[in-house]
Amino acid sequence: AFFKRHAGLGPNGLGAIYKITSANTMTPGTPALLTTVPNAGTDPRTGNLTTYDFFHDSAAFPLVGKIGLGGLKISADGQTLYTVNLNDRKLYRIPIATPGSPTSVAVPQDGTLCNNHPDDIRPFGLGVDNNTGTVYLGEVCTAQTSGLLTDMRALVYSFNPGPGTFGASPVL
Repeated sequence: AFFKRHAGLGPNGLGAIYKITSANTMTPGTPALLTTVPNAGTDPRTGNLTTYDFFHDSAAFPLVGKIGLGGLKISADGQTLYTVNLNDRKLYRIPIATPGSPTSVAVPQDGTLCNNHPDDIRPFGLGVDNNTGTVYLGEVCTAQTSGLLTDMRALVYSFNPGPGTFGASPVL
């Protein structure tokens, strides 16, 4: 579930990942819960949650990109689903065959790369190299603390699924 303004969530909330199974590609199946990523945050919106207008949705504004889930990618071998939990800033590995048992790894948060403001580091994007199986995680330094354009930057880290570790420094 990606949290954004003026849009509702599915019945299972912010950490939910749904699947659709269909034998016929022309007739999509019914969505069903695949798994729920823990600690993805809490939807702060109150009131009539079927009407996401300015009056019911203002609490969402400061939380977009900070709660819910970010990127989703399937591993090169098709066995693992990866997602970024924006709330706890972890990369989750979800075995597709047994999705109820995800594991997580804290993403790199080198505050020196964000002008010593580690809280400004926001992970989100994912990519998978289908030749090597390497997973790539994108982060941005938002400069939310300083407000300086010069403090904004983008970083990409590599993640090796074998040992379950990130590279020591960004690859980009």
